Amino acid sequence: MSFNNVFVIAGIALALSSFAVAAQESKAEGCSGGAELAKLIMETRQKEFPMAALMDMAKTDLERGLIIKAYERRSYNSEEIAARMAAEFQNEFYLSCIKR
Repeated sequence: MSFNNVFVIAGIALALSSFAVAAQESKAEGCSGGAELAKLIMETRQKEFPMAALMDMAKTDLERGLIIKAYERRSYNSEEIAARMAAEFQNEFYLSCIKR
């Protein structure tokens, strides 16, 4: 496992546990936390991180669903396009969440 992958795993594990805490707060805070998680998952997907490793870390159906949706989209070599994809995925999650 590369050194960069260790940082990715640590960051995602922290985000997953933070999301669980945020979900207990206000709706807006929960949606913001979920949106940040969605962005992190998409950024990780854009780096071609193995999906199975992310699924092993997921604790909830929501987290697993975000991972599946992220991996249904293609990844890009361009950092600019990858960043745009992550922001779009983040905004889509927030919009969906806040409308519920």
